[in-house]
Amino acid sequence: MNLDFPEFKGTLYLSYKQVNNNLTQFTEDSRNLSMKHITRASGIEELPVFIPTKKIYGTYYSVKGSAASPLQFYLTDSSKHFIRGALYFYASPQPDSIAPVLDFISRDIDHLIETFNWK
Repeated sequence: MNLDFPEFKGTLYLSYKQVNNNLTQFTEDSRNLSMKHITRASGIEELPVFIPTKKIYGTYYSVKGSAASPLQFYLTDSSKHFIRGALYFYASPQPDSIAPVLDFISRDIDHLIETFNWK
């Protein structure tokens, strides 16, 4: 599922996978996809997502600098579900230019993560 932000020239790509003895592969793939931006980034901050009462675990990647995807994350319950999100902008990724938009969308993504529930 994709959430388009046409007024900001951006898209949040969301993908879901069922976990079946492949969680390590999914988490490594997610980390590797985030790290592909290191050549254009000035740094990547990895923040743990840990909400045990809702069985939500994951990592939030905040990519600093001139990367096309400044924010990526994954969430899992460690046994059945895995979801990955990646925010991409389709404009020249100038940190000063996208900072207000990134801040605005980041707050929405933070809220999505905080209120997320598995069905």
